[in-house]
Amino acid sequence: MKRFILAMCAVTLLAFIAFYLVWNHGVDLLLDSPEEISCEWRTHGKETQALSSEGWEPFTMRGVDLAGSVPGAFVSDYAVDEETYTRWFSEIQDMGANTIRVYMLMGDAFYRALSEYNEQADTPLYLLQGVYLDDYAAYSHMDAYDEGYFGSLRDGAKKVIDAIHGRLPLELRQVSGTGSYTVDVSSWVVGYALGVPWDTRAVAYTDSVDAEMAPYTGRYASSTQDSSAFESMLARLVDETVAYETQRYDEQRLIGIVNSPTTDPFEYPDRIAETFNKYASVDIEHLVGTDELHSGIFALYHVYPFEPDYARYLEPGEAPFCADADGNCYRPYLTALVEHHSCPVVIGEYGLSSSRGTGYAEDTTGRDQGGLSEREQAELMVQCYRDIVEAQCAGSFAYEWNDEWGRRTWNTVFATDQLRTPYWSDAQTVDQGYGILAFDPGEELPCCIVDGSDEEWDGIDPIISAHGSELFAQYDERYLYLKISGDDVAEGQRTIIPIDVTSMSGSTTACYLPDTEALSGILTYAELKVDATTLPLVFEQPADFMILFDGNDACLYVQERYDVTRAMMLMTVEGRDPYVSIPAKDSPLFKPVTMARTTLSLLALDQPLPTLDDGTIGLEKMENFQYDLTDAYASTGKLRQGNADPDSPDYDSLADYCYGDGVLEVRIPWQLLNFSDPSTMRVHQDYYEHYGVEDMSIDALSLGISVGGDNALSQDVVEMSELLLDGWDTEVTTHERLKPVFSALQEAWTGDAA
Repeated sequence: MKRFILAMCAVTLLAFIAFYLVWNHGVDLLLDSPEEISCEWRTHGKETQALSSEGWEPFTMRGVDLAGSVPGAFVSDYAVDEETYTRWFSEIQDMGANTIRVYMLMGDAFYRALSEYNEQADTPLYLLQGVYLDDYAAYSHMDAYDEGYFGSLRDGAKKVIDAIHGRLPLELRQVSGTGSYTVDVSSWVVGYALGVPWDTRAVAYTDSVDAEMAPYTGRYASSTQDSSAFESMLARLVDETVAYETQRYDEQRLIGIVNSPTTDPFEYPDRIAETFNKYASVDIEHLVGTDELHSGIFALYHVYPFEPDYARYLEPGEAPFCADADGNCYRPYLTALVEHHSCPVVIGEYGLSSSRGTGYAEDTTGRDQGGLSEREQAELMVQCYRDIVEAQCAGSFAYEWNDEWGRRTWNTVFATDQLRTPYWSDAQTVDQGYGILAFDPGEELPCCIVDGSDEEWDGIDPIISAHGSELFAQYDERYLYLKISGDDVAEGQRTIIPIDVTSMSGSTTACYLPDTEALSGILTYAELKVDATTLPLVFEQPADFMILFDGNDACLYVQERYDVTRAMMLMTVEGRDPYVSIPAKDSPLFKPVTMARTTLSLLALDQPLPTLDDGTIGLEKMENFQYDLTDAYASTGKLRQGNADPDSPDYDSLADYCYGDGVLEVRIPWQLLNFSDPSTMRVHQDYYEHYGVEDMSIDALSLGISVGGDNALSQDVVEMSELLLDGWDTEVTTHERLKPVFSALQEAWTGDAA
């Protein structure tokens, strides 16, 4: 009896080990090669095809990128539930999409929702499944053959393959995927997108340290004799990915290799390569499938309409593309990619942001990096899609389905607490506004809609009353809202609102500079006071900011000591040290709030240093040389008049203020007031005492109001009073709203599908 019990225990243990190896580690106990491979997707020349009852037919991927994030949670929290995913799938398909792209293994709710949705849908919604490389591996010391790099990609590919086949019973990860993956969605998976836009340094390092490595030869994929070490790594990754699914599930799918303009296959002049770090390239042409690869390989490029950012600096003949007669570089660049490749080219990301903040400017087509209204976003996204179609790309994915509050952008990342970004909406950060679906504050509506109507202000007491005018305030996860009411409140009346954020800086008197005279951040009050306009009034307490409505213009000004752009971006943009000449704590100079739009290296391309006849830099000419900074900064403090009601025919998503009958409504994004995290009411401290951005908690803002005539003010001393602040921490309230880009793409996509 004892032997029987021991034998049964041994059998049970072996069965458990076998189950664990097969389900959790992908060990295939059937070592023989499969006799027949199922393959319903393939590449054929420069197009992708799907197998139907009629045979192979062209299939153009037309879809959206989906990250799976919602306000109040990080992506790694997997906070989106099945009900939400199902609703999104319906809306995405109604828009005309046939495919969704995800970047990594999603939470198990995503795959359950996809299965449930497609089981009931007349036409399924397909999936391009991504295989992610985390930031540590992508940007660390490793070369691409390091186990932490290649191993991460290889193991990630195996995980997603098991997951989409419903054979990953338990996965608990913070980088990608969590839950129990027991639902088989493989019949709706078009293929896999391997990797991320590659870091140039990692590619160059790999190509250098592994330069003598022979090209890779595999059963399903190989690299050519012309391949680099990094490209051979990709061939190996493709081979092992296909081998795993082929041998374990008897199936093959399309394999996409992610790439971007940073590592595109073209050669550029030295000045471009040096400025834009284009010292390495990845060419998918150096990867080839063998006869045993029945599906195929395609190139998946992330290309935004303001990219490639170096195109504007190219002379005709210096690259395989140049701007067309309308100044459009986007379509010629896409065409060059398609012509270069013998495989299909799919645009994995294209998008435009409806953020208030802005970044790099696109000089000719208006497709800037941010700063677009939602209606401009809609119109220009359709133009981008048309460019992609005209370039004969094999498919495209609009970036992205929903706005992501947790995103960051190069010219604002220093100003906010990156561990708290999901808990508030930063209208100034470009990367938070790419979505087709917006998350607006409030369960049903924001606490205030800036439209000149004051119905949302019922029951709210004024902060201060002065000389017949009253100032009210309230706030939500995106804006500080102000209402000024009184008989004198009307367009054209000069109105001033001082705001005190911190006691560490500020001035009780104010002189200000117009936009055109405040471009450079290096000059202080001592150099600029002769050009400044002095206001004939005194603030009751030192103010850090001032909102000035003067005639038809309105602007938010910052006291120069509290100017974060000067402190944090002056070296990046102008190459000047902000700590050499430090503004006084009580300086009376107020400048328009600005944000950087370029860098010193780009200014140098636009405006070469003065040279002598022999081509060398003329040092004697450098003494008085200054860059033209006209486009280096955006005057983001300039306020825009309009109606911010999404239901209004006059809707302007970028509107900052609106007049009504004796009423002026204003909204100011939190970041413009130097809040690093409004959810906990933390603001910047003194930059020059802390050598950068350090934050502190506050419990109130002090505000005042002065309403006067065209040339006079209603009082000499502007009284100020406190608005008490109480953050919401992680208790975020939002509602969904489809932006105009939804209908615009719907019309374009459904028309093409017809």
